Amino acid sequence: MLPIDLEDKVALVTGCTQGIGLGIARLMARAGCSIAGCGLSPENSTKASEFLRQINREGRKVIYRQADIRSEAEVNSFVRAAVDEYGRIDFLVSNAFSKLI
Repeated sequence: MLPIDLEDKVALVTGCTQGIGLGIARLMARAGCSIAGCGLSPENSTKASEFLRQINREGRKVIYRQADIRSEAEVNSFVRAAVDEYGRIDFLVSNAFSKLI
């Protein structure tokens, strides 16, 4: 099996503070990708801190923003923060789950 090489790529990962989203973010970081993550947890929360710690442990650049994917304004702010930090976006991992009710 060939290794995945995402060196110098940038990924947005929604729902990144636990479960599948966190796992995907970690694997992408391990493959060389910088990560911009968002979730419902506040930026100073334990979950956000753990996300940042785990991606930093992989030696990659990482940012986290609190954002509700149901809010266009919050999503736009998150995307702008990622582009401001990294200059571009190469991948989107749309992992967050949203109840429509």
